Amino acid sequence: TPTIQIYDYRSALNLSRSKISLNNHVISFLRKGTKEVLGGDKAVKLSDKQFLLMKSGNCLMTETISSEESLYRSILLFFKDEMIIEFLERHKINLASTGKANRFYVFNYDPFLNHFVGGLEQLLAFDSQTKHNLLKTKFEELLLYLAHQKGVDFLQGLIQTNSNITHRLINVVEN
Repeated sequence: TPTIQIYDYRSALNLSRSKISLNNHVISFLRKGTKEVLGGDKAVKLSDKQFLLMKSGNCLMTETISSEESLYRSILLFFKDEMIIEFLERHKINLASTGKANRFYVFNYDPFLNHFVGGLEQLLAFDSQTKHNLLKTKFEELLLYLAHQKGVDFLQGLIQTNSNITHRLINVVEN
């Protein structure tokens, strides 16, 4: 399966406390409606002015349609550990082991991020190979921007330990 995928998720129905099992990490760029996520010991509620970075695993999710348009919409960007490892290696970023690993992070949109998501929406029309190549570049752009704005601590929740990074990196190289 690809290391990164994009999906334009739309629903005209409210979804209440559904169990979600994520095999990959996901960034949910909420566009219309609201989302509530319960995972581990943390719960967050998002509006369409926010997006969510979520670690793979299980959670409960509630999605509520926008009352104005009777629609829930989210651009979902699924990615594997390899994408984070490649990013950390390429930019020579060492994560300090803080022992604190969050299951998800909420970010607010700003003009740059609104424009970024608009660019992702444009990619949906491309053929699969071009889309995959451009998504890898867009993903790196997003991580560089978030790291510049917020620091790299949010990546700690995705990658648990440096030994884990080394192990996964070896697997990537061997494969």
